[in-house]
Amino acid sequence: MKFEIKKIGSIIEEVNLKNSNLTYKNLLGLNANKEFMPSVANQEGLDLTKYRVITQKNFAINLMQVGRDELLRVALYHDKKNSIISSAYKIFKVINEEEVIPEFLMMNFQKKEFDRFCWFISDSNIRSALEWDRFCNIEIKVPNYTDQKNLVIIYKSILKKKEKAKKNILKLKKILNNFFLSTKGLKNQLGKFISESVERNTGNLSKNYLGISIKKKFIKSRLDQETFSSIDKHKVIKKDYFAFITTTSRNGEKISIAMLEDELAIVSATYVVFNINDTNKLREKYLMLYFKENEFDRYARYHSWGSARETFGWDDMKKVRLHLPSVEKQDSIIELGNIVSSYEELIKKYDTMIKKICPIFLKGIN
Repeated sequence: MKFEIKKIGSIIEEVNLKNSNLTYKNLLGLNANKEFMPSVANQEGLDLTKYRVITQKNFAINLMQVGRDELLRVALYHDKKNSIISSAYKIFKVINEEEVIPEFLMMNFQKKEFDRFCWFISDSNIRSALEWDRFCNIEIKVPNYTDQKNLVIIYKSILKKKEKAKKNILKLKKILNNFFLSTKGLKNQLGKFISESVERNTGNLSKNYLGISIKKKFIKSRLDQETFSSIDKHKVIKKDYFAFITTTSRNGEKISIAMLEDELAIVSATYVVFNINDTNKLREKYLMLYFKENEFDRYARYHSWGSARETFGWDDMKKVRLHLPSVEKQDSIIELGNIVSSYEELIKKYDTMIKKICPIFLKGIN
């Protein structure tokens, strides 16, 4: 496959359209998967006229912290509806789409080698930023339009499947959301069905030390176990037990809570650990689905208390009220949740596929 070597700066141009008339209010950010996502910023009091408008086939790029993240956050905007993004991002587009297809350029940005090179040429200051001029001077191999198109067809087919999976997740989550919001009748206080667990890691029962993310999942703790002076004082958490972090301020308007699906682990002594008393009345996975609802996060934030640091503690958790249908209906709701999880795993596979095929396809350009 024949190609030309071109500098990125020779095939793109910067776009600088401000949201001067407050026409658009859909504020987006970029994640590490090189995708757009709803911004987590608190929009109260923000002057949205200073934000940049992004339109279909525009790219957004965050040149900051490339050295820290060891990747370049950049994404191609596909939506026909315009959105806005922070002025800290740069927006650009391909000058001539008959010369370079935008998706082909995005395939280059998906390569790990590209991220490593951006990391290598980023500056050494505290933010480890990549200068715009350096980005524009990066060279890529550009084959003819027909060869680009053939590669892009396969790439877009995976993106289409991924987008379909995302839409299915949104539909299913809407059903779940409607169920938890529209349930009528008596609501039960959660404290009747749960018990706190304060078992400590006496005798080093486990060294599997976990934290909790705002995505409501357990993650490997970043702390080095060698620094622990008293690992035996950490709390033990067992399979199907729950743990949550009581601090809710500066946490993306969410409460960090998760259910353990592994056999045994330990968590910080500051976490609250609890279990369900009778699973013939309340299923663990049903409760976890409720905890994932935005409505629960709003409730927890509203009922948090404190000055410098707001908290939602064990007594507050016991006061949570939720509808308890029959266990048969709970199991049906759980099955919907399982389907959502399967689609989420499918999306991860598509992401992995994209990361793998882009370098392989582009290596064929020689």
